[in-house]
Amino acid sequence: MFTFILIVIFLLIFILLPIGIGSGIYRITTQIGSPKLAKIIVSIFGLIVVVLFLYSFFPEIFFTKNDAKKLISEQQIILKDDFQIEKNYSTWAIGDYHHSFTLQISKADKQRIIAQIVSNNNFKKKGERIEDFLFGTKGDQRYFGPRKEQFYENDYGYCSEIYKPNGDGYSPTFRVISVSKKDDILTFIENEP
Repeated sequence: MFTFILIVIFLLIFILLPIGIGSGIYRITTQIGSPKLAKIIVSIFGLIVVVLFLYSFFPEIFFTKNDAKKLISEQQIILKDDFQIEKNYSTWAIGDYHHSFTLQISKADKQRIIAQIVSNNNFKKKGERIEDFLFGTKGDQRYFGPRKEQFYENDYGYCSEIYKPNGDGYSPTFRVISVSKKDDILTFIENEP
C-alpha cells in the first residue's frame, strides 16, 4: 500500500504537475495573442523540468571535480594537483543513500595524503583493531553524540573514516576515504543508512 502511495505521489509531482503547469502557460500565452511565444516559453519550461528530473534521479551526470574536492575536504583532505574522475556512482532508496567515486590522483597528492593519515595520533597500523562505525553504533548513539573519526591502514590502502550522527529521525553520515597502496587512486564512499 505504501509503495502505491509513493507511485501516485511520484506521478503527481513529476508528470502531471509539470504537464498541467505547461498547459496553463501555453493556454494563457496563446490567449494573450502570441502562439509563437507560447511555444518558446513551454519549451524552456519543459527543458527545466527535464533537467530537474535528471538532477534528482541521476545526480552523477552533474558531478564535477569541484564537487569531489568539496566532499573530500570535509575530512581535511585537499588535492593540490589536477586529477581525473574515474568512476562516480550514487543510489538512494527510502531511508538509504550511497555515493561513491574514484579519482586518479597525482603521486605527490597520494604521498601527501598518506603522510597526513599516518601522522594522525589515532592512526592504527594494519592488523590493529578498528571500530565498526557503520554497524557497531546502536541505540541513541546512532543519532546523537559526537562525530567519530579513525585513521588506519588495511590490505588495500590508507583510510580516513568518519561517522557523524545527524539527530533523531535523520540517518547518520558514514564516510570512508581511502588511498590505494598500489595505484594513484583515491576512493570515496558515503553511506547514510
